[in-house]
Amino acid sequence: MSEEIEIQLNTKAVLNVPLNSYFNDFVFIVNGEEFKTNKFVSDLLSKKISHIHRADPTLSTYSFNTKSKGNFTNILNLVNFQNIKFSKEMKEEISYVTEVINILGIDDDCLSFHYPTIKEDNVISLLQDETYQAFQATQIEFVSQNFFNLCETKSEELSDL
Repeated sequence: MSEEIEIQLNTKAVLNVPLNSYFNDFVFIVNGEEFKTNKFVSDLLSKKISHIHRADPTLSTYSFNTKSKGNFTNILNLVNFQNIKFSKEMKEEISYVTEVINILGIDDDCLSFHYPTIKEDNVISLLQDETYQAFQATQIEFVSQNFFNLCETKSEELSDL
């Protein structure tokens, strides 16, 4: 048994940092529109930018275009560590956010996604709804685990897939 004492800063300490009070020394240019923030926030949000800053800490601008239209402020607001809610009807915004997450290289393990609860009576409609495409692996796993029951109760809907 070791008699050492270990201490480590808890990741919750980041919540105490006033991220928005740092000097705005970084600009995201998204679809030609500028969004100012700081390098700490840019590194926190983007694995790609964080890697670039390791090699070139002077990088102060990152520009990209998206196919979908949406509000980049929602991405910047992720650093508040609060849930950002999107209704099912906000398909364009959901597509935009998903696209930006991919462009910036935001790891799935850095984000928490909360989707509707999958049940036998909604899994097929969720699979058919492109709003929940990022969630399809979980839906398919549910279908495979409940395939026998679904064949008995939702055979026609399954065949429509």
